[in-house]
Amino acid sequence: MAIRIAYLMYAAAICALLLLVTIRSTSVFVTAATGAVLALWFVSLVVLFFRRRWAYWGCLTAFAPIAAVLISQSIKRIAFVLEHGGMDCPTCDASPLAFLLGWATEVVILLPGLVFCWWLWRSMRRESAAT
Repeated sequence: MAIRIAYLMYAAAICALLLLVTIRSTSVFVTAATGAVLALWFVSLVVLFFRRRWAYWGCLTAFAPIAAVLISQSIKRIAFVLEHGGMDCPTCDASPLAFLLGWATEVVILLPGLVFCWWLWRSMRRESAAT
């Protein structure tokens, strides 16, 4: 039960971030894509609250776009570090600290989501084995 409450808090935080992105964006594509992901999160949370059989699949599907963006961004950051030998390049005017803080924020969002995906996957397997 405690992990379900933790998942609901995590999902509420993700929904708040998605809502913030939707409100602040000027791009129609970003607004539409973020709105669709936000709707998917909301529906999956409602279905999980009512404990429907396919609720876990909805939750995993809702996390997939966010995980894809965060993993691809981390891969880009690792490639940048390998290419330039650090978090700064000679022609960049950005701060290495900002680079590190951005990366840390992305990892803080990604890792709990991956843990919750593992928990949802185990819950699905347990329920399918019981039937």
